[in-house]
Amino acid sequence: MTTETMLFTSGDSMLNNGTSQGQRMADFLMNIAERERDLGLCMGLFDEIKSRNCALYGQWFGIISIILLIALGIVGFISHIVFSIVGWVIAFILIFVEVPLCLRMCPTSPKFDSFIAYFENCYFRAIMYLVFAVVMFLSTLMNTGPLVACGVTLLLGAICYGVAAFSGQAFASSKFLGGTGVDNVV
Repeated sequence: MTTETMLFTSGDSMLNNGTSQGQRMADFLMNIAERERDLGLCMGLFDEIKSRNCALYGQWFGIISIILLIALGIVGFISHIVFSIVGWVIAFILIFVEVPLCLRMCPTSPKFDSFIAYFENCYFRAIMYLVFAVVMFLSTLMNTGPLVACGVTLLLGAICYGVAAFSGQAFASSKFLGGTGVDNVV
């Protein structure tokens, strides 16, 4: 066997080993992707965005509103004591309305569960968000503060739920928050 043949043979075996290691790596990555897809983590959010279901958009505006109501309620507590506390109450209500997982995890009374069940309708959610937005916009009567941002996100949520209600879209809630997602929307 000549030196050229040995180099060619060893290079060929290295190429085969590289290919088999590359194939093993590709298989490993595919298994991870399949597990994530089975859990609904890989493309679930993008599927919800592409679904064009305005109820899902309204729910995500609700989650943004919850975060802003809590955070900006703390920031604006000195200048808007009453509206900050009202914002925290609104955030507490929205947590139970928008995050179905909370109703499963937290012990609640049947009366509270029936109250929350009223809001599994896009019409009622649109009205509720509109009322909450008006309350947050009323905070500007005292002076302009950070709670206006909460009013804007609540208003955007009301618009999304209103569009979903008037266009006849079925109510859906995000899988990420313990809901049914877009799979069960007909």
